[in-house]
Amino acid sequence: MKEVYDRYLDSIFLKMNPPTKKAFESTAKAYAMCYKKFLPSNRNVRILDIGCGMGHFLYFLKSEGYTNFFGIDISKQQIDFVKENITKNVVVADAFDFLPGQSFEVIVLNDILEHIPKENLLKLLHLVSNSLQMGGMIFVKVPNMANPFGLGIRYIDITHEVGFTEDSLREILEVVGFQDIHIMGQPYLVQSLKSAIGKVARAIVHRFLRLLLLVQGHPEAMYGKTVPFLIRGQPGIPCGYHMNLVPSLCQMSSYIIRSNFSPGEPLWRKEKN
Repeated sequence: MKEVYDRYLDSIFLKMNPPTKKAFESTAKAYAMCYKKFLPSNRNVRILDIGCGMGHFLYFLKSEGYTNFFGIDISKQQIDFVKENITKNVVVADAFDFLPGQSFEVIVLNDILEHIPKENLLKLLHLVSNSLQMGGMIFVKVPNMANPFGLGIRYIDITHEVGFTEDSLREILEVVGFQDIHIMGQPYLVQSLKSAIGKVARAIVHRFLRLLLLVQGHPEAMYGKTVPFLIRGQPGIPCGYHMNLVPSLCQMSSYIIRSNFSPGEPLWRKEKN
């Protein structure tokens, strides 16, 4: 997959993530709704963003006043973009090589686990667990294959290796040693009349889906996009796990925007009216 990741930014990532200030601000607001209440109050805690991509989570951390964050990614294109536009605190690195010997209060894996071959998942999660300080936490976000329309997300990216439901994700986390698992819903970000209408429409469709799942014998099945939070008590004994659900009935189509971006071009493009 090296050839794919070498061109990952311009081959797919920019088509789903427009490089505009408006887009980054919107994502930061969504992250704030998910993560802000779980982040430590100490703005100097060590935070690692594994697979930082274009730097959306790092931008969020920076906007919240955190200063001691660091990002890694195997895509040089994306690291160059982050250095140019977000922060210099990033490096091209593979998590399997980078994590041994490291220590962080918070480790973030947003949309990462689905890219890891199944036979390597346990190894990565053990490395993550061993790299957390006492009382630290990890944040994980993955597409939820319990969504009846989840195949679009599963196969939108050729580098996706595995899919998760809330049950299979819970399974692998329990095997690693994470305990005290809780599931909760994520608030829907409303920023315009269009998104407000979308929230109402989506709520109606979700009620219909819940009815179908009940008929199928799965009354507790989730069908959104999962955003789990893992909270550890002490090294080797993760003590908590919280999962948010981001319904994704519209899939990623609303975010696929073609772009002629090339590395070095300014991030903050002029928004089209």
